[in-house]
Amino acid sequence: MVLSNLQSGVKSVGGEVLGVGRNLWLAGLGVVAVVGEGTKDRFESLVVKGQDFSKKKGGSVKNVKSWVSDVEKRAQKTGSKVETVIQKQVESGLHLIGIPTRNEIRTLIDRVEKLSDQVEQIKN
Repeated sequence: MVLSNLQSGVKSVGGEVLGVGRNLWLAGLGVVAVVGEGTKDRFESLVVKGQDFSKKKGGSVKNVKSWVSDVEKRAQKTGSKVETVIQKQVESGLHLIGIPTRNEIRTLIDRVEKLSDQVEQIKN
């Protein structure tokens, strides 16, 4: 009886954890979708600016390479920011349901290993 109650409780908690994890995943995908929508508009704006730039500067290869390099740098920064936001949201969600982060687990493992070494020294 107690074992079956425990098993059903574990299944219930497991289902809740999976539900929260799925919601976190969907929230992350939502962020990517929003960024993607903004990127489309931004791309169209860049095409128009590129046409203006080409008319003003003659579209020399050197100018275009410089401009493309600048755009790439800005895109990488934006991607990094989005990734950081998603990681923080997932970590926050995991904390809400009591799941430790990789760093917290690593810290705990290090502490256990240190304590095990101290116990061994005391034994000897």
